[in-house]
Amino acid sequence: MGVVYKAEDLKLRRTVALKFLPTHAAENRDRFLREAQAAASLNHPNICTIFEIDDENDFIAMELVEGQNIKEKLAARPLPLDEALQIAIQACAGLEAAHEKGIIHRDIKPANLMLTAQSQVKIMDFGLAQAGDRTRITKTGSSLGTPAYMSPEQAKGEPVDRRTDLWSLSVTLYEMIAAKPAFSGEMEAAVARAIVSDEPEPLTSLRAGLPLEVDRVMTKALAKQPGDRYQNAGDLAVDLRALLHRGVRRQPHRNRSPKLLLATIGACFMLATLAFLAGRWSAKPAETPPIAFAMDVGGTSFADRQMAVSPDGTRLAYTARRGDGPRAIYVRSLSSTTETPLAGTEEGVAPFWSPDARWIGFFADGKLKKIPSGGGSAFDLATTSGQYGAWNLQGEIVTTRDNRSPFIRIPANGGPATEFTSLDVARKVNSHRFPSFLPDGRLLFTARATKDNTEVLVRSPSGENTALVRTQSNAQYALINGGPDGYLLFVRNSTLFAQRFNTDSLKMSGDPIPVADGVLFTSTGAYGHFSVSSNGRTLAYVKGTQPQQQLSWYGADGTALGAIGPPGEILGPRISPDGKSIVFSRPDPQTGNRDLWMVNTESGVVERLTLDPGNDWQPFWSRDGSQILFASDREDGMLKPFMKGAQAASQESRLENMRADPMDLSPNGKYLLFTTSGASGLETLTLSTPRKRAPFLQPSFGEQDAKFSPDGKWVAYTSNKSGTFEVYIRSFRAETDSAEPVEYRVSTGSGAFPRWRRDGRELYYLNRELSVMAVRFENAKALTPRKLFRTCLQLFGSSNWQSSYDVNADGTRFVFACDEKKPPMQMHMVVNWMNLLPQHP
Repeated sequence: MGVVYKAEDLKLRRTVALKFLPTHAAENRDRFLREAQAAASLNHPNICTIFEIDDENDFIAMELVEGQNIKEKLAARPLPLDEALQIAIQACAGLEAAHEKGIIHRDIKPANLMLTAQSQVKIMDFGLAQAGDRTRITKTGSSLGTPAYMSPEQAKGEPVDRRTDLWSLSVTLYEMIAAKPAFSGEMEAAVARAIVSDEPEPLTSLRAGLPLEVDRVMTKALAKQPGDRYQNAGDLAVDLRALLHRGVRRQPHRNRSPKLLLATIGACFMLATLAFLAGRWSAKPAETPPIAFAMDVGGTSFADRQMAVSPDGTRLAYTARRGDGPRAIYVRSLSSTTETPLAGTEEGVAPFWSPDARWIGFFADGKLKKIPSGGGSAFDLATTSGQYGAWNLQGEIVTTRDNRSPFIRIPANGGPATEFTSLDVARKVNSHRFPSFLPDGRLLFTARATKDNTEVLVRSPSGENTALVRTQSNAQYALINGGPDGYLLFVRNSTLFAQRFNTDSLKMSGDPIPVADGVLFTSTGAYGHFSVSSNGRTLAYVKGTQPQQQLSWYGADGTALGAIGPPGEILGPRISPDGKSIVFSRPDPQTGNRDLWMVNTESGVVERLTLDPGNDWQPFWSRDGSQILFASDREDGMLKPFMKGAQAASQESRLENMRADPMDLSPNGKYLLFTTSGASGLETLTLSTPRKRAPFLQPSFGEQDAKFSPDGKWVAYTSNKSGTFEVYIRSFRAETDSAEPVEYRVSTGSGAFPRWRRDGRELYYLNRELSVMAVRFENAKALTPRKLFRTCLQLFGSSNWQSSYDVNADGTRFVFACDEKKPPMQMHMVVNWMNLLPQHP
């Protein structure tokens, strides 16, 4: 593949290696250039650095690596186990960096691993590298690589991914320990047949003094099916480090108290990151010692605390905002100090992994999407305003149409959605939430009625539900050594608990064991901020308290004008037409149910408007300020439109017995604008007798937060029909008007949460950067939007009841519900966390 010279760079005065393409191999020029392009995109201490490509003279200038390759080193003797493991661990680090860039080496072998005089490993020769989804340089069905180190899929000419490199590295590790190839034969065909069909001899039968754990690691690393192997280099490196320190043995801890457990976890953070990266631990001896550390991922809102541990427990996907930029999803290996932002996940929330960890599902712009976990293009799968997702082994994603509906199933490659569960209306269940899958494929989820009436359920293939435990939060399952016994994790009163759970009998046993206290819990969504890998190894959680919001006035130029009333958990503030009152929704601290409250803008005095067993939210005023309309689930758990007078003691009445999210009332009080939960488009309800429902805008593209113009002739609303949330206005016609509606977009680039000025000549909205934008109207035509100021808010385009701002009638003052106290943004990680539990086998 080339002739290599030692050379001097005359400009930079450094010694380099020049690799020339020989003239007789001109037909391999594509492969030669691919090596340069693939390796040049990588910058890692365990990968040979490319300095320059000269495609006219066909040479590559690269780092001069002085030492010997592993093939040469093996010619003399087998390697000591510790040395072989150290080499493999370093190679894992280099491969992980390449894989995160979407580059597959495809020819890992002893000759392509160089060892310097300082014992540093360098991965060489990316001539067969395959970058992402780029066209391969060989015809379909052909195989590339060195026969003895090919994976089964590579030997059969099938598509390959990062797991092929891990196979080849594991074969190389086998040879370093055994001093013989794992697979051999007199001809290439015989080698390929052995790779596909035969199992290598156990290393412990070839060399004395090896721990039995070596065979377990090699059995997994050399599994014939890619899905049965290590799924990424970081996971393999974790087990290799454990082998490297195999002399450490676990001693029984049978009487550890919960307080000691919590104190132990807290104390772990001091030495955490260094201990994890070096693979060393100086605590009490243990076979698989727990390693705890904290990761500062930044961010300031609830949506910046959503995380998901990869199935193998080696990576973390999380949402965060960097500077003034949009929120995005980041991926970070637990063995790395750097994070990788996933381009195309702007304003994404609620990440979840595919079973093979190759994809991450998430929600953004009113859609369910997926993106390769190593980076690439994001794909739209379905329109939904929900934020719960789980991916099963059958290639299906379970999610919801919105946050108050049962589950649906969607093919992970795209396709029509089908209904999957139904709500138990008799028990006033108003939503299914937080899906995940048990190892046998059954669905684990929560059914929510009220704060104190939320159960964790398991759904059988026949559709029957089995209740496991009553809790306030989401729940996840962690298995123990692949058997039916495991732990169910959930949050109660900000403490994360683990309780024994058998997947065969579907029975809980023993008492819940506290694992961590002070875990962040979002009462609005009944969401405990934690995640556990499906193999049970790695636990992640966030410590902190739910921030309080402070209602505050701001001028049209962004000047802060003062606070209004006391802080609290506040959503959906709406200013009365006369500007003297603000109505909003917040939870009762005792029951957790959301009720309506009102604050006097002059005195700051707060009074409660509703008190009932259900949840009341999404309030808005009638145009004369005499009535407040809102959504409530107080009767059967389903949102319905209600109305009451603007006084605490005034009478309340249900407008209609239908499942609906009310959005606005026409200025003449005749039409209610609403959307039905889980259904399509916007509708109107005529409030005079007889009541009449009529479609206003169908089909649906996630329309929300619709508002009538002051003259009742237009409706402004948010929609993602363009692929991102934008603000549109559409003419409103009464039943007697037969004219075709007029519609056009008024925002540019992004927009949500429209608000009209009282004279109808200006419309306000928030853009993706959470700045207030203003659009003037002249002759019923919108002018170019202009930016007023950057707000203190953190949420964009999620759902209409989260639009925590409003504007007064003349557009001179804005009110915002801003986070008053921001808890620290640290993700706490515990690897091998089960070994901290008392009575854990």
